[in-house]
Amino acid sequence: MGMQGILGTQRGNEIIATVTNKNDPELRDVYFGMVHFTSYRADDREAKKILVGFLGNAGVRKTAISDALETNPCLVTRYSKSMREEGIASLLEDGRGRPGKVTEEIGVFVRKQYEQLRKKGKRNIRPKIKQKVKERFGVEISRELIRQVTIPVREEQDLSRQPEEPRGKFLPLLSSRGLPAKIDNGTNGIRLLKRLEAGFYSRYAGGLLLNVFVARLTEGVLEGYKDSQSAYDIRTFMIMIIQMVQFDIVNIERVKRINRREFGLLLGVGTSPSLKTMRRKLSEAVERLDMEKISIKLAQNYLSNLSSGTDTFYVDDHLETYSGKEKVLLGFSHVYDRMMEGIQHTFVHDRWGNPICFELRDNFNNFREYLPVMVKRVKSLYRGRRKPTFVFDRFGYERKLFAQFDKGLGAYYIVWTKADKIDYEKEPLKFDEVEFYFRRNIPEKPRKVTIGISELPGVRGEGKQRKIVLRRKATRRIERKKEYMYSSLVTNDMGSGKEEIVEHLIYRWREECDFKVEVNEFGIDQITSYMMEDYREDIFSGDELLPSDFRQEKMMQNPMLKPLRWRKGKIKKEIAKIDQQLGKRTFTQTKKTERTISAAMKLKRNKEALVRREQLKRQLEEIEEKIASLPERVNRLECLIYGKFKTFNFSKKLIMDTLKVCARNVRKMALEVFDHHYQNYRDQLDFLRRIIKNGGHIKLNGRGMVTVEIVPFDTEAENMVLANFLKEINAAKPRMFGDNPLPIRFKVGRT
Repeated sequence: MGMQGILGTQRGNEIIATVTNKNDPELRDVYFGMVHFTSYRADDREAKKILVGFLGNAGVRKTAISDALETNPCLVTRYSKSMREEGIASLLEDGRGRPGKVTEEIGVFVRKQYEQLRKKGKRNIRPKIKQKVKERFGVEISRELIRQVTIPVREEQDLSRQPEEPRGKFLPLLSSRGLPAKIDNGTNGIRLLKRLEAGFYSRYAGGLLLNVFVARLTEGVLEGYKDSQSAYDIRTFMIMIIQMVQFDIVNIERVKRINRREFGLLLGVGTSPSLKTMRRKLSEAVERLDMEKISIKLAQNYLSNLSSGTDTFYVDDHLETYSGKEKVLLGFSHVYDRMMEGIQHTFVHDRWGNPICFELRDNFNNFREYLPVMVKRVKSLYRGRRKPTFVFDRFGYERKLFAQFDKGLGAYYIVWTKADKIDYEKEPLKFDEVEFYFRRNIPEKPRKVTIGISELPGVRGEGKQRKIVLRRKATRRIERKKEYMYSSLVTNDMGSGKEEIVEHLIYRWREECDFKVEVNEFGIDQITSYMMEDYREDIFSGDELLPSDFRQEKMMQNPMLKPLRWRKGKIKKEIAKIDQQLGKRTFTQTKKTERTISAAMKLKRNKEALVRREQLKRQLEEIEEKIASLPERVNRLECLIYGKFKTFNFSKKLIMDTLKVCARNVRKMALEVFDHHYQNYRDQLDFLRRIIKNGGHIKLNGRGMVTVEIVPFDTEAENMVLANFLKEINAAKPRMFGDNPLPIRFKVGRT
């Protein structure tokens, strides 16, 4: 390559390329016109500017220069103009923008003060330095600017604290009770331990309180996805989702709001994954995670730790709206159009309103068809002695479905009766007045609701049933019309008392309240992916939850009949209106102007009406013939394919929603522990959220234990509650996540 090229503006000479030198990786060789032109060092920004300006003034195209030297095309114009008008010296100094506040003298002063204050172990160092700079130089600088100036000092001090062989120093700190040795996975393994030894403040320190509950509810789930060769494995990704939603980061896109250096503590890594990494890991999780097995294992953990002792389950659908432009299946709502089962969760909750499992399914079945599937799933997980009881809304009311509970499902049901038009006020029923207690803000003063209960004789049919009628005092405007309001329910539980059955049903509101919590605080209705796909013949072939006749041979009412019947009804109304007008004109005459029917029909306006009537009659006959030629019911899948409907790809959303439900149950377990120390239900949950979102100082002591000092609250009473809560958390022996499960001890920081 000893040949020299001739610099020119010909197309051939504009072939520019920059490659890394083989002998020196920091050196960049520039080839112009297929021959070596010059070289510059990668860290020499001024040399690169001069080269850009030189090539720009030589008439080379801006796009060729920007592609070869990896610079913005607009900079080519600016550097060329500056070099042409002001000379090369103009590229050596960039005087754009306002002059910086931090001069060299101020920078030296800030670094010196930072070294002294940190050596003395002072806290809140940046506000103190900010005040000293203002007093001495009369300049007010921000704490962020102080942080940037002191970065070299912090790195130097951290390096001075680090041992030459960190493995030898940290291994004795780890417990010998089966804990793995520290693993260096490239970035995060060693980095976090070094920072823990030095100690640091994290605004997410309170989130470590949840570690013990996350470990219990995910036992047997995370272990199989551990990868010591990766800085962020699937296990770390799953913990990241569970922890981040506690801090209102309810979707992947909000990860950019996180302070990654501080949040990594909750995952057991030096820095938490970036937004780009989380997107990539979510796509990887779709391929690696078996959500069917994970959901079953999580449900077993919920029943063991959170819902132990429950034998009553609540099943209901949670609908999510869709406002996109794709052609999807729509259902009906009194407020607005909602998507039907196309973006619908079918949830199962325990008797306290905690979600046990759910299914996110396509609209190829209705609730009545899917209810037995959820019952079978719960029964495969339930290990109680008596039959489980399933409570659901009147939408699932169907006698054929009730027969399945007695024969094949082996479970009890409780459901409101549907379309019960009996006037119970006229029936000779004897009601027992029973008081039900609802927990309010003050435990000693629960809300009392009095309900009259009366049981009717057994209902005849395929299975044994009990019908129970409820009566309650009418209030507000209704009490002006009637004294009581009545409703009825049916059940196949012949052994339980009627008061117990009514109590199971009226506590169904807990499930509805949980839907609001999951939507408002955990983003269960958030869109995770915009991926959609067309319906095809084999789209449901892999669905093993429902029988094949529900998957492939599902029939539906012919959708082409609906607009035809609507048009038929409209034409009939128009014909009836014409007949009415003709009758009025013919027979409503006075005695002086009496006319025969034939004379009346000869009126001009009547002739026009008769012509219009004949046209409508012919249209009506054509529509009736078309309706008769069309089948009453058609294959639903074929109809969806023919109509070019779209369906959602739920692979990513299923992962996110499963982990969000786990996060919700993690917080509920923490709330049950917190209830031992703070029973003011007005702000109990709000108080716990404040603790979780509170910051603290974290440091690894000489005994191999991570000490977390939570920042105290303003009042002594709150700090007392916090101290007692932390004491119970410490008794559960929490540990860090990640490659080094170090034990954690919490305490309230100094005021």
